[in-house]
Amino acid sequence: MFLFFLLGAILASYMYQLVSTSNINFKMFYSRSKCECCHNNILVKDLVPIVSYLYLRGKCRFCKSTIPFELFLCELLLGLLFLIPLSCDASFDTLLFYYLLIFLVPLSIYDACHFIIPNHILVVMVITTFMLFDISIRHISVSIFIILLLNCLYFVSNGGIGYGDIKLFGLLSFLLSASQFLLTFMFTFIIAGIFTLIYMCLSKKQFKKVPLVPFITIATLLVLILNHQLNYYFLGGSYGH
Repeated sequence: MFLFFLLGAILASYMYQLVSTSNINFKMFYSRSKCECCHNNILVKDLVPIVSYLYLRGKCRFCKSTIPFELFLCELLLGLLFLIPLSCDASFDTLLFYYLLIFLVPLSIYDACHFIIPNHILVVMVITTFMLFDISIRHISVSIFIILLLNCLYFVSNGGIGYGDIKLFGLLSFLLSASQFLLTFMFTFIIAGIFTLIYMCLSKKQFKKVPLVPFITIATLLVLILNHQLNYYFLGGSYGH
């Protein structure tokens, strides 16, 4: 289990850097990691996920600039979530589960901090989706129909939903069955609504803008793990694709 936790943390470290970078080039796939402030190469012993952050107290060894806490949070969270298939009795597609974890968790944290879904990550996700998964022509046609409906929803909502969220939903429609997508879409707004209501009641403040990706992620993972139960209770036991 420790190896799975470590693998999740390592992937989180890389993926969050990929999500948060604004300078996309091929060098980032093979060059040494550098501090964004002083540009010194990061020592190998400082690249250990979670441990290095705690040891360095969240600061660069050389210039003492602050290492984003979001990076530490992403490593810890993804490492823990990587253990779910090992400790869960439910049967589900583990490849799809891990694939979505690797992309959605870093995107969730970045969206929560910056209210942005970087386009380059969506492009990488599209390419890897069609490389790793066998998607039928019928499923593609259903996904195109869903994407058209999502775009209509975007214009009807008059900006109430960010277009980055629409693009992410559209991408998920290729990876999830029709029933899974419907449940994910429904639970995204249910969970977001409950969270927003609780936050407003406790803080007496209103959200000016709600980052939707964290709720998309929670809903997607719940639907993957509890697919049969949610289908039974909310879609009358329909397991159609």
